[in-house]
Amino acid sequence: MKKFFALLMIAAVSFGAFAQDEAPVLSEGQQAKVAGNEAYNNKDYVTAIAEYEKYLASGEEGVADDLYTLNLYEMSFYYAGNAFLRAKDYNKAYEYFVKFEKLGRSDTPTDCRFQYNYANTANKLDKDAEALALYQRCIDIDCNKDACYFAIAQLHRKANKIDEMKSVLAYGLDSLGQAGNKYYSKMLLLFQVQELKEATEVMKKAQDFAQKASGADINTYLTNMSQATKLYEEVIPMYEEVLKYPGVDDKTNANVSKAKSSIEVCKSSIEAYEAYRKTIKK
Repeated sequence: MKKFFALLMIAAVSFGAFAQDEAPVLSEGQQAKVAGNEAYNNKDYVTAIAEYEKYLASGEEGVADDLYTLNLYEMSFYYAGNAFLRAKDYNKAYEYFVKFEKLGRSDTPTDCRFQYNYANTANKLDKDAEALALYQRCIDIDCNKDACYFAIAQLHRKANKIDEMKSVLAYGLDSLGQAGNKYYSKMLLLFQVQELKEATEVMKKAQDFAQKASGADINTYLTNMSQATKLYEEVIPMYEEVLKYPGVDDKTNANVSKAKSSIEVCKSSIEAYEAYRKTIKK
């Protein structure tokens, strides 16, 4: 019996040695592929790209038809860009997004997440013209329209293109509406603040003329109040722009109240002046 077990042990050792001798030896290309897969699974996409490139450039049998690995290689650029974006390394994120787009994948132009992240990255790097084009691309594919309209408006504001900013905001508010629009209150607030700013500048001029008229002789009073009234009439429609959209929160409701109050001041000032002017003519 002992002799039998000894023979079994010898056979087992011999078989193990034989199996090791027969284990396939991976080529350099296959080794790179394995290393690429390991890096990819560990979310080390930069390393995965480098290893996949070795494999894809090896020219070994089967590489040309390995579409699965080719896809992993291409998507590694996408995921690397996202990873750098999350880490706020915007230069690296932009680098890999550019490389991913240059791969020319058929699904890239309609990939919402990629296009939006690409736009935000360009925006972070002050590549304003490129960011505008990318946000518009997102809008064209119905991707995060609310966020994109708001971002475009802010870019116009940054460039001091106020008319363009207000136009984009108004279009976003009108076309998207409030339901499902996560940026509605932000759009509305930005729109209101700009309208109030412009109206306040005119209102201040009107009140300056009214102040000069106060306590002055009749001719000085009429001259200054005539100018003040023209400005009051001019500014009323400007405040009415603020009332175009109802407030939706404390800040926007406060702006609506401010606009209504200013309109009442203008109207009462105009009425008082007109009433007094009629008494003078008599």
